[in-house]
Amino acid sequence: PVPGGEKISYSWSLAKNLSNISKVLYIPFDLLPTTFIPNQDNSGQSMSELLYYLRERKSDYMDKLKSYLNYSEKLSYFTGPVHGFDLLSISREDIGKLMDDIKKYTDYETVIFYLGIYTEASMEALIRSNEIHIMSCNSPFEELVIEEWERQMELIGVSVKKLKINRIKL
Repeated sequence: PVPGGEKISYSWSLAKNLSNISKVLYIPFDLLPTTFIPNQDNSGQSMSELLYYLRERKSDYMDKLKSYLNYSEKLSYFTGPVHGFDLLSISREDIGKLMDDIKKYTDYETVIFYLGIYTEASMEALIRSNEIHIMSCNSPFEELVIEEWERQMELIGVSVKKLKINRIKL
């Protein structure tokens, strides 16, 4: 619920480590992306182009998905959006289609989403996920935000207790 450099670094490290044992795709949903990946040039920001094809329901968007991938050793990943509004324009149906199509048309064994945003689409990604890591730093503010996030999740009908959440203190 509280994005930050420590959390995106953790998610990247998790993806890198898992990519040594299985085929992994890393998708960072961060409104204000910065260059956090070593030796990465952020100018290629492939996420926005993919999201355009997804939102417009272009028939060849899965082919585009494959062409927009970047690689760090064995890990496949997307660079961030050109503008944060690109992520805000994704609907819960869009993210559901993306997740379904990745399962159906690719051979990734694990897909890791870094969700640095709180939208209907990001909540849909959480609901559909097999495992969720909630990372926090040891701060009273973050604990209060997480409590409020859990309360709001219950308000939208998502039982936090039913989600497979691993709490990780960084």
